[in-house]
Amino acid sequence: MFFEKNLAYDLSLFETGAHKNQNPIPSTKNILNFPVKRNKKTYLKISRLLSILLASFIVLLFSVKIINGQIELSELTQQVYNINRSLEEDKNTETQLKIKLECKLSLSDIEHYSKKNLKMQKPENDQIEYIRVSEDK
Repeated sequence: MFFEKNLAYDLSLFETGAHKNQNPIPSTKNILNFPVKRNKKTYLKISRLLSILLASFIVLLFSVKIINGQIELSELTQQVYNINRSLEEDKNTETQLKIKLECKLSLSDIEHYSKKNLKMQKPENDQIEYIRVSEDK
């Protein structure tokens, strides 16, 4: 029959003892392995593929480096902007403090403070003495 010669349906291989088929399974020891010869076209295809992969890797590496540089540049630009804004705020604060200081140092305020807190008073006319300095030439 058809199934008797096909090893896939040979159930006698799984039987034990005397019922075994007398034909052993053919051995694969006699199969010859010939080395595969690759021609120059195969080597050229492989070398082209490797060179394309290497070139695309280099392009990818450079593009990642450029993108990374742009990210760092934008971060530094933002930091410069923030520092300049802080500097402007500090300059405005300095101007406001100078104006407040000038208001505090007016002559009328100093006179008032000296009269109230230091118990000072203006000199009267009889307390003022004028001195003449003679000039010798």
